[in-house]
Amino acid sequence: MYIGDLHIHSRYSRATSRDCTPEYLDLWARKKGIDLVGTGDFTHPAWREELKEKLEPAEDGLYVLKKEYRIGGAGESGRQPRFVVTGEISSIYKKGEMEEGHSMEEGHSRVRKVHSLFLLPGLEAAETFARRLELIGNIHSDGRPILGIPCRDLLEIMLETVPEGVYVPAHIWTPHFSLFGAFSGFDTIEECFEDLTPYIHALETGLSSDPPMIWRVGALDRFHLISNSDAHSPAKLGREANLFDIELSYRGLADAIQEGKGLAGTIEFFPEEGKYHFDGHRKCGLCISPQETARYGGRCPVCGKKITIGVLNRVEQLADADRAEGVRLPSGRPFESLVPLPEVIGASMGISPAGKKAEEKYEQMIGALGPEFAILREVPVEDIRRAAGPLVAEGIRRLRDGQVKRTPGYDGEYGKIGLLTPEDISSLEGQISFFTAEELRGMEKGPGKKRVSETSGQKIETEKDGELVIRKTEAGENEVTAVRKTETGVDTEIAGQKAETGKDTKTVTRKTGAGDNTATDSLNERQREAVERVGRSVAVIAGPGAGKTKTLIARLHYLLDKRGIAPEEITAVTFTNKAAEEMRARMSEESQKEAGAKEAGAKEVGSKEVGLKKASQKEASQKEVRGQKSRKSQKDQSGAEVWIGTFHAVCARFLQEAGRSFVVADEGLQMELAEKALREFGKKDSPGKFLQELSRMKNGLQESAISGDETTIVNNAAIVNEAADETVVRNETANGDKATVADKTANGHQTTVADEITNRNESTAANDAAILNKTAAPEETRNSERKADSAAADGKNWRVYQYYQKLLRQAQAYDYDDLLLETLKLLEEMPEDAPQRRRFYYLLIDEFQDINPLQYRLVKEWSRGSMEEGHSMEEGRSMEEGHSRELFVIGDPDQSIYGFRGSDSKAFSRLGEEYPDLSLIRLEENYRSAPAILHAALGVISHNEGEPRRMKAMAQNAEQGVGLPVRIVSAEDERREAIFVAKEITRQIGGIDMLDTDRDGTQEGRRVRGFSDIAVLYRTHRQAALLEKCVRQEGIPYLVAGREDFLREREVRAALYFFRHILYPEETAWKVLCQRLLGPILGENREEGLDFLAEKYRKKAKKGKPVKLLEEWCGEFPLENQDAMKKLTDMSVLYPTMESFLQTLSFGEDGDIRRNSGRRFTADAVTLMTLHGSKGLEFPVVFLYGLDRGKLPLEFGGGETDLEEERRLCYVGMTRAREELILVCGDDPSPFLKEIPTGDAIWERAEKEDKEAVQAVQMSLFDLI
Repeated sequence: MYIGDLHIHSRYSRATSRDCTPEYLDLWARKKGIDLVGTGDFTHPAWREELKEKLEPAEDGLYVLKKEYRIGGAGESGRQPRFVVTGEISSIYKKGEMEEGHSMEEGHSRVRKVHSLFLLPGLEAAETFARRLELIGNIHSDGRPILGIPCRDLLEIMLETVPEGVYVPAHIWTPHFSLFGAFSGFDTIEECFEDLTPYIHALETGLSSDPPMIWRVGALDRFHLISNSDAHSPAKLGREANLFDIELSYRGLADAIQEGKGLAGTIEFFPEEGKYHFDGHRKCGLCISPQETARYGGRCPVCGKKITIGVLNRVEQLADADRAEGVRLPSGRPFESLVPLPEVIGASMGISPAGKKAEEKYEQMIGALGPEFAILREVPVEDIRRAAGPLVAEGIRRLRDGQVKRTPGYDGEYGKIGLLTPEDISSLEGQISFFTAEELRGMEKGPGKKRVSETSGQKIETEKDGELVIRKTEAGENEVTAVRKTETGVDTEIAGQKAETGKDTKTVTRKTGAGDNTATDSLNERQREAVERVGRSVAVIAGPGAGKTKTLIARLHYLLDKRGIAPEEITAVTFTNKAAEEMRARMSEESQKEAGAKEAGAKEVGSKEVGLKKASQKEASQKEVRGQKSRKSQKDQSGAEVWIGTFHAVCARFLQEAGRSFVVADEGLQMELAEKALREFGKKDSPGKFLQELSRMKNGLQESAISGDETTIVNNAAIVNEAADETVVRNETANGDKATVADKTANGHQTTVADEITNRNESTAANDAAILNKTAAPEETRNSERKADSAAADGKNWRVYQYYQKLLRQAQAYDYDDLLLETLKLLEEMPEDAPQRRRFYYLLIDEFQDINPLQYRLVKEWSRGSMEEGHSMEEGRSMEEGHSRELFVIGDPDQSIYGFRGSDSKAFSRLGEEYPDLSLIRLEENYRSAPAILHAALGVISHNEGEPRRMKAMAQNAEQGVGLPVRIVSAEDERREAIFVAKEITRQIGGIDMLDTDRDGTQEGRRVRGFSDIAVLYRTHRQAALLEKCVRQEGIPYLVAGREDFLREREVRAALYFFRHILYPEETAWKVLCQRLLGPILGENREEGLDFLAEKYRKKAKKGKPVKLLEEWCGEFPLENQDAMKKLTDMSVLYPTMESFLQTLSFGEDGDIRRNSGRRFTADAVTLMTLHGSKGLEFPVVFLYGLDRGKLPLEFGGGETDLEEERRLCYVGMTRAREELILVCGDDPSPFLKEIPTGDAIWERAEKEDKEAVQAVQMSLFDLI
């Protein structure tokens, strides 16, 4: 008799364990006692290559793991597991309901989602089948690919290509993805497979059903039933399995499934344990029977939404009227209902099945008693009692007798099983006194431990990995587990848990050399110094990979937890939305780690487990108090009290809390108003160029970047705003009210931003200058005004600028620069003790080197406090007293890459001049890049002026690419550069086409990559056009990051304005813009038409997925620019809500804004982005593409090139790579490549593709969509 689990997944499937490799599948099959195990995921080329490498043929069509890959371990059954080639494919397609009187062409079709399991006679057959499927869709980005073809056609392809193959509809009752699924399945097999139905011989039950449930449907009587685990990690193998009495071969296995020859039965989950057994609504905690669902009319009584229909309900719908629940089919094969051994252990001992204690007991049992299935099914209970104790023995006895309490699973929640009650456990624990001393020692010892000494009545044991365990003594003392140190010397506790004897153990924190268990423990010496430094101003220069974000987060924790700073006094300013989100997420994780040391089992810190069981009641109580404080601070951090955001987001929030009412003019709205302003004055300038010039004026860039006269910022803004304010005054209505166009479309009593500015002062321009320049000498002010006037007169469109500002104010809008300017003005009007300033008492600025003059001025104003000039901490005044300020900035002058926005790499130097007490700390240890990558990058950046760069590579292990030199690959022209990148990506991931697998053999020893491991960086978006074509031609899923020109298209802006209008109806500007852009389509009744659309989408927009909303929107109108709208829809796939999508488009930097490749492969995709957009990111493999003379450094026609900034940009790109860096150039390479030291890189020549391949790419420029 053989046990077989045929439906599993590899590490190439989404949401699977990295341990899903042949080695660990073999190991866990031996632990479980499984004789036949499926390979899973035969469609994935990299997985097939791995199988070819690590497996060798055994019996006909079966394979075994090669000896050199075998992992030793417990549970040796004496039989080596056999592998059979299997895989699962997801079909998502539309198919008609087959209703009488309706044809599928009439629109009566619905989306079907069905998963199918395939068994194949060998790897060669898998190759053939996969080659055919490759012609249909992308089968390479996921081990379980999604194909848009009907199941009937998929079965036909298998029969044509691999006639010996076996097709089994998978987990047939799962609500969302199965043959009979409640939401996307069919009512009969014939509906699905039509004329090929006779070729279906077996069905897979799935975790939420068992044979008696299927026997209720008479139409399924002729099918053989099999059960498998659908495991996504090796430890989950065998949750369900099959019993075979067959000849050990693929033919014997196929006959058993298709004809029933030798199919002896199945091993089942209790169906109640499955995730979809009962009906319910997880968010509301509602778990109900089908009968209750009917009483509620299919609606959740809590929230009113539709109830998720479970498997039992669906079976009831299709069951024969004369077949009641529990029916037994005379011809049905036997089955057993079991529970995985870890769950039995947990349910028997009252502990977590996933905890360390349960894991130890599991390993102990299989080491002593044999494989898991033998323990659950065959080993005498008395043997189990001697090896594992009375609790587990009694649990297994009850399991075998069917004495199991079951709580049904529902709506994606696994069900629960119960074996022993707390009273049972307490009663059985008393039986321990009847064991002999030898038996006690045997049970207590556990796997991998040996007794090393006895001191003061304690028995001390040591784990193989060095962890000490002090066991409970006869005197009744608390047991304590000593700590195991991580590489960084950090000690951490694990939660106290109920011991086997039933005595409570308490958790303590033991101090190590670095201090107690805090956020600073895992920092190096310099990082900790930066985190704990107290002072008026602290500057940290952190090179790439030096732990900048980690240091910032630790600083926030230190302020909150150690110094007790109120969350509402802290603001952290980041450069991108992504950085802000990452900071919030990582702060949340850190807080949960600190507060969560109450659960049983070991907590992970970095990549190490460390443990500490508690020994002191007093210390435990103190730790509990600290834990409560941590939870409180976590609530604050993850809420809204600690502000974390970009300059624009922080300023927008500050203005809103100050009572300002406005909309943020995104790029589309700015372009609209700029076009109108230019038309008004007959100007033919580009709106984009016009806006760039205006932004430079507002930011004070008439002077030289950050060192320019600060008053220039304000005076330029005053010139731009003066006429705008005067125009608003002149636009007074006949009755004397100051109302703008925007007011007339809204509430007549609503005060606009223009009104506020106009009413605040009689002379806005003069007053702005006076307020904002109050620290400047009169002569300096007059000089600045003369410079600004001169600049405006010198060919600048300053009247157009003023008219543009007027239009903004009529629309109640601020552009991005206005957000900062208005915040600056508002702050400088406030006294130093104003309560609003409390928000910035502790100010942290990320990427300080990239701030522009206006942002620099804002930082100074935020950090301006009441501390007297020169008053130091040592003079008896603590930072916590009064209204003191602390400014903490972090960044790297060598990564200053936004000179075109006014940033300056000398920002740190200027800060030092203005803050004489500035503390400067350098972080010079790089934990990201392999040494070869870092050395090559330092070789380039060292050609810039400045002190010698001393970054030290700390990534010293093979996993991070040691031994892989930087590769410089030259190609004949740009087209061949792009082809090389696309082909190299396929090699990196183990091959996409069947033809690639042979070529992959030349890359022996290199790691197989996932798509998301790879990024391709380039200087400008224009370079991406050809690259994207080649990558798409290769079938590679990808994401494009950055703002692209399609966002300016009229139809794209109309869609975005529309959804802004219905989400924010109080912001009337969006409605006006919608009416104008949609006017030609809506016709004369544009207002009524817009109102109709708004009402249609209003409810959907709040909770609907943006991709669905945009797809529906595109169907409302005939589109002239379908490509632009398709790109917008592709971009929206990556966002959960329309609001988050619009927010990113409003405040996101290049790295925040992404679109996918047109397919829904977003979980694992190559990233394409500009060098600017890559700031702050890292990837295992990085390509720098298009490193040609004139492209990097970028040469502007007739303009000067800032060579040092371009070199910094190259340095940023190179240091995004962790393990591999590939620099791609043409025959005239960038001069920066020659600056890489000899020995740090190797030069290669891209292989010439055959003529047909090049022609295919040329055609793809026109043919690909």
